[in-house]
Amino acid sequence: MIKQIVEYKDYNGEQRKEELYFNLSEAEVVEMQFSEKGGIVSYLRKILIEKDDGNILKYFKDLILMAYGEKSPDGRYFIKDEETKKHLLYSPAYSQLFMKFARDPKAGFEFIKGVIPEQYSSQLNNDAIDDNKVFDPISMDYVDKNTGDGDSAKIEDTKK
Repeated sequence: MIKQIVEYKDYNGEQRKEELYFNLSEAEVVEMQFSEKGGIVSYLRKILIEKDDGNILKYFKDLILMAYGEKSPDGRYFIKDEETKKHLLYSPAYSQLFMKFARDPKAGFEFIKGVIPEQYSSQLNNDAIDDNKVFDPISMDYVDKNTGDGDSAKIEDTKK
């Protein structure tokens, strides 16, 4: 389970700071393993290495909503019903979190590693992330984080 602290202005113009919790149980990850060709880890590696922007953004939305929940006061339950997910999806907090991952692939990668159980996250490696590139959702391109220059060509896997 990981906690993300998100700051945003609500629809009344009030500044807010919320702690949001995300977790995928081993059972949920196993279900995901069988729902994707080659398993979820293979799928994640593929979209990270290929820099498949459309799939990365869709996947982050799905993953954020799938992993989001609220802890019960006694800590015995992690409630992830549709109503809870809708409250997040329709809030400015979701937009802030989504844009954080869209702009910073490394933050998104760390989020993925944080929500899935360690035995699966250890199969992902940091080589899939280029520290010098960030995704610009406006141009739908990876740009150099220092210069802002775009690189419309896909970044190739250097392990070929």
